[in-house]
Amino acid sequence: MTSFREFLFITCFIGVFISCSPIQYVAIDESVYTSTNLAPTVPVESESFENQDIGLFKDNNEHIDRWIKYFAEGHGRQSMKNYLERSNRYISLMKGIFKEHDLPEDLVYIAMVESGFQSSVVSSKNAVGYWQFIESTGKRYGLTINNIIDERQDFVLVTQAAARYLKDLYEMFEDWNLAIAAYNAGEGRVSKALHNSFHKDYWSLVENKKLPKETSQFVPKIIAMKKIAVHPWKYNFSNLNYYEPLDYSSVNISKSFSLKNLAEVIKVPHEELLGLNPKYKQDIVPLLNGKKIEIRIPASIAFI
Repeated sequence: MTSFREFLFITCFIGVFISCSPIQYVAIDESVYTSTNLAPTVPVESESFENQDIGLFKDNNEHIDRWIKYFAEGHGRQSMKNYLERSNRYISLMKGIFKEHDLPEDLVYIAMVESGFQSSVVSSKNAVGYWQFIESTGKRYGLTINNIIDERQDFVLVTQAAARYLKDLYEMFEDWNLAIAAYNAGEGRVSKALHNSFHKDYWSLVENKKLPKETSQFVPKIIAMKKIAVHPWKYNFSNLNYYEPLDYSSVNISKSFSLKNLAEVIKVPHEELLGLNPKYKQDIVPLLNGKKIEIRIPASIAFI
């Protein structure tokens, strides 16, 4: 393994200068590495977590039961297994961000429904990434989206944007189910449904078919996934290969460079470096406006 001193010497030799910053989060993208087997009874969340929020996702009805059956017993079971295993890479990171924004941590399950915790997912409406932001919403919440960078695919930056968006939606509707519905359908459609109806809560709008079909199933699908994720063994999900969170640190590089070349210099798989830096759409990362480029590398490389 390259020592930190050797790493500095090599990178300086090729004209890449870095300055290390403290470890911030733990994560890596997609299926680059799967972890060791965890015990079948180890859930993504602790058992006590279910009672830690303020009542979010405590509803029970036939819509939720139908989705639980679909993901636990039906055609969605394999997808649910994949989501559960992959979620262990992102749940702690995303919960931490929502906690920083003083939001219910259960909101992370929106990302499970939206993308299955994958950066590369693109919807038919060109929504992209973990939280499925369309371009206009992404830019409204400060994300850079161009032919070089798409921060909708960055697990930290887009989660911060999603937290701000959800907070705005809650302030608008003062109800989490309605806010989450608006996240799916848009605030305009939910506001219109409320204005044109005597029904003022999410479930009444669903029962009276005042919302688009996809939106009427969006909240129950999230609740179903959360219930399974908290207690997977209750739904016969055992021997799950939870992905192991990987440490990373951020470094600043002062010249344009190739991710592939950097991976060779620091002796890590190219795919691992791409996974830690999913916002870059090209292998060559250019220096823009003279600003240093922030890159994530495995913590073991930076601090050995």
